[in-house]
Amino acid sequence: MPAEDHELLALAKKLRYDLTGMQVKVTELITGLAALDIPVDGYPCPRCATKFKGPTSLAEHVYISHGGPVPEHWERAEQMAEEPAEGAGG
Repeated sequence: MPAEDHELLALAKKLRYDLTGMQVKVTELITGLAALDIPVDGYPCPRCATKFKGPTSLAEHVYISHGGPVPEHWERAEQMAEEPAEGAGG
């Protein structure tokens, strides 16, 4: 007959059992929420429909993931980096 588990081991096993039950419940929740087709605020990618917080992150995604044009804010940053600093001699 096996010895009884130490109380901490028994607690750990109970927690594992509870977490397994929670995984099932979270999965059911995700499935239910996905079925609701809840509108999400944001900027959807025109190619893959992934949503982004703003137009700059969307532009970066389109460029990196879909070979789209260089984002305008990157081009502006590059132009600013090439301009001589005020008061710089040269």
